[in-house]
Amino acid sequence: PEGSRRPANRVAVQYVDGARPDLWGDQPGAFVLLLPEGMTDNDKGVLFAALSCNIAVYVDQQRVRTRLTLHVAADEFWPNPRPGLVRLWRPVPAAVAESRRQPRRSTGERWTLRDAAYLALGYVFRDRLEANPRDYHQVVDRARTSGMNVIEAHLIADSRTARYVHKVPENLVTQPFSATIDLGDMVSARTVLAIGQSRHLGGGLLVPVDVPPEQVGARRG
Repeated sequence: PEGSRRPANRVAVQYVDGARPDLWGDQPGAFVLLLPEGMTDNDKGVLFAALSCNIAVYVDQQRVRTRLTLHVAADEFWPNPRPGLVRLWRPVPAAVAESRRQPRRSTGERWTLRDAAYLALGYVFRDRLEANPRDYHQVVDRARTSGMNVIEAHLIADSRTARYVHKVPENLVTQPFSATIDLGDMVSARTVLAIGQSRHLGGGLLVPVDVPPEQVGARRG
């Protein structure tokens, strides 16, 4: 309703390739609708009623008909990590920075791409972190101290920015990046979520990357 506080997340649409054959068989992939925490039963009812109809999706000259076939708990989506490995995450196809580069802190520290990644994480969890979304440095600091860790981040040098984002705020340069992320205890190791600009429509889907424990220490170092 107008005037009410906006939650951190909205309904998101993501495409997941054939990484879960146990969920959708031999299909090449599936459209996955992510529902935000705290979504009311009334809103869910409206959404599910709309999805009960077959929906046509047009890609170039092809028409794909979709139907709602399965409900899965968000924290039970991905398979468990393989034994002896640590679960990290990487955004696919990329995450897009939520803001332009910010001024230096009073301590003289520069804004880095890892800060941009922490900001993207902090926006997803800002209700839990009780962070002011307009105070970027506060969001970053609370994301850092939450137990999440951006191990590394790097820009994706690609001028075809429409591949990574569908809409950005005016005067914001589209800046796609990848990162290796440890979500700590913020969510379960099986949770599906997305970060960054366009996380609500096909961007920044975090996919699991399982590595040996010693690689985590080396990457952090």
